[in-house]
Amino acid sequence: MVLTAGQFENVDRVGLAIGRSNATQNHVGFLYLTDTGPRMLHLAWHYHLQDDDPYDDPWKEYLWANFSLEDEENRSALAAVVATVWTNHTGNIPYGFSFEGSAFNADGSFVPPPIGQGLTCATFIVKVLSAAGFNLLDMTSWQGRDGDAEWRAKIIGWLEKTDGVDQGHINALREDINAMRIRPEDLVAAGISSPWPVSFGDASAIAEEVLAELYEKVPLEGSAH
Repeated sequence: MVLTAGQFENVDRVGLAIGRSNATQNHVGFLYLTDTGPRMLHLAWHYHLQDDDPYDDPWKEYLWANFSLEDEENRSALAAVVATVWTNHTGNIPYGFSFEGSAFNADGSFVPPPIGQGLTCATFIVKVLSAAGFNLLDMTSWQGRDGDAEWRAKIIGWLEKTDGVDQGHINALREDINAMRIRPEDLVAAGISSPWPVSFGDASAIAEEVLAELYEKVPLEGSAH
């Protein structure tokens, strides 16, 4: 068993929660403990960072796993950074494919990237981890996969239907055809692996196990895989 259902308060200070938005789209966020209980911090969409009670819909259907951080100080430090990102956020995180120009300051505030860049739910986690001093993925090994271009087109289509998204941002995203995609299951696979950074090959292999368990425990009516 890789993933746990429910019992979110049992997370060891900080971990990852993954769920299914629909039959073709998964979503991932931080699961972390606060003085008032477990919370889920995640980039829900363009300029839309959320901090939710994981027992609310639809998050209560999510599965979770602890980060492979054995040191208690590291867990506490990462949980503190996650909480600070939420405390100091200003709603200025764009959704985008290339994420090299995005970063978080020491106080948890976000450094906006050049137009046409931004974060996904997965790369948001990568960048917060980086701000906390952790390098999760070996991006020099990362590869494109079948379906990445179709996914980018889908995202652009959704952004075009979202109010308030700058047309220049959408145009730049349409030209960003070489950005490497990190999928939610890749992120979880790397997060539960060690040592960090995790290569594309290792993350992809474990991601298959993550997906199998997710599809088994969180079936969606009419979905096909």
